[in-house]
Amino acid sequence: MARQNIEQELHNLTFSNEDDFQNHVTIMQNKLSQARALGTDITNKNFKTILLNSLPSSWDPVVASLYKDIPISETVRRYPREQPKL
Repeated sequence: MARQNIEQELHNLTFSNEDDFQNHVTIMQNKLSQARALGTDITNKNFKTILLNSLPSSWDPVVASLYKDIPISETVRRYPREQPKL
């Protein structure tokens, strides 16, 4: 039950353009660590998808370019540089 709850919390996290992106990533990584400690099998590729899905539609052009088969660390590294200006 605890594992399902933490996985749901991870999937429910959303980023707002007013938020700090690095803080959002840190929160998501902490939730992932908690979920893995409870035995979840979320892979890095799954986590990347969860992270990209947590972003608002204003990020769609950035997200589309990052849905490539690159490591999650590279995806996260690119975001602060490419964050959309509103």
